[in-house]
Amino acid sequence: MKLQTTIQKKANGGGLVYALAVLAVVAIIFSGLITFVASSIRYSLSAQPREGALQIAESGLYAYRWYIAHHVDGKTAEQIADFWDDPVNPPRGSAGPDGICDTADDAGRYEENYDANGVQGTYSVCVVLPTTGTTTAFVESTGWTQKKPNQKRTVSMRLRRPPWSEFAILAHSDIEIASGTSVDGGVHANNGLRAEGMINGLSSSSVSSYDYGGVTKDGVWTNGVEGDVFVGGKAFPVPTQDFNSVVVAFTQIQSASNAQFNLPTKAGGQGWHLIFQDDGTADLYWVKKYNNTTKEISYKNKDYEFEETLTLADTNAIYVRNDIWVEGVIDSGKQVTIAAHHNGDGRNHDVYINGDIVYEDQVSGTILGIAAENNVEVIADPALGGDGVLNIHAALLAQTGRVGRSAYGNTLAAVEILGAVATYQDFGFEDTTSVEINYDSNFLFNAPPFFPTGSSYVIDQWQEKE
Repeated sequence: MKLQTTIQKKANGGGLVYALAVLAVVAIIFSGLITFVASSIRYSLSAQPREGALQIAESGLYAYRWYIAHHVDGKTAEQIADFWDDPVNPPRGSAGPDGICDTADDAGRYEENYDANGVQGTYSVCVVLPTTGTTTAFVESTGWTQKKPNQKRTVSMRLRRPPWSEFAILAHSDIEIASGTSVDGGVHANNGLRAEGMINGLSSSSVSSYDYGGVTKDGVWTNGVEGDVFVGGKAFPVPTQDFNSVVVAFTQIQSASNAQFNLPTKAGGQGWHLIFQDDGTADLYWVKKYNNTTKEISYKNKDYEFEETLTLADTNAIYVRNDIWVEGVIDSGKQVTIAAHHNGDGRNHDVYINGDIVYEDQVSGTILGIAAENNVEVIADPALGGDGVLNIHAALLAQTGRVGRSAYGNTLAAVEILGAVATYQDFGFEDTTSVEINYDSNFLFNAPPFFPTGSSYVIDQWQEKE
């Protein structure tokens, strides 16, 4: 009996130890659960105002996008420039004189209360305005909730009017992309588009069909293998691109050039010759005589006269009331627009590509825009670099004429364009063995100064600032 009692006591003791162990484990788990729940509650209470602050800050950005649309959508380039540059009534939220947000002179910061979706608070908006000749603004919005005003979050966006042409080639008339031509970028024609050379981008037309030599053809077509030609696909009909806006752009270029380089007509001559140098200058000559067939300048002393050396600013508008021949090297970081235009009655003017015109480098935001009231024409025998190729780095725009080269009877080995082409009439480089056109994607964010732009502002970059 005594042995049985001892065994029983040991069993009871073992059960007690087991029970205590179970209770200890349960207590640990329960304690951890309580800690987890408490931590989750604390995190939720902390995250809620942070998420609310982000929501409020984002609302500030979109409210500013609406504000800009209300004031500038559908306006001319000059009216938009006047809105941004108004010294009496500057745009809402304008940064201070140094153009930087969050500084002591940031007197234009704009604040507005927010109350939506159960969240209450305030956002504060600061805007770095577009620089002269550009359309890109940078908007910064900081938001905070009413309950936790010290927990702030800041977001920013880039707001821009897209360039008037986002195509490697844009034509108002019907055009042909000949065999031997390759295009890296989109091609659009307001009329028909025939392509025999490769297009590594969307090929589009604003017509479903058109008359081609008495035969009805699709808006976009080829005699070749479509997969080899329309590498980026094709689409037709699509909306028409408006060339009339170019007239307004010429007016703005002329206005801007009044304080820089407005070159009038001189007696006894034909136009100007501009040779860009890689030191930030450009040599200007008065052309008294040239060959009407080949468009080549006569360099005889009596026919060719040095005028002056222009010193370029960072942003430049050069307006010419004559024909102009251009060539040379655009200095690193310079942004230049050249316009050949007659601001009254008279013949439309041309721009002649007299030789290589290139950027000193392609990494510093260097940009060139060439706009002709009539034609942008490569002369018969342009000055080529050591590679024997005519290199053109620019956006080329012909308002009423064409971009290309005529059939002069001599052959160019190759033309390579880094930029974009906009032509009112046809397009093509006659008697040229190889033509390569690469769209310069810098134009999406950094179009040539005072060049025409799209009809409304878009958000193309968004980020949170830590």
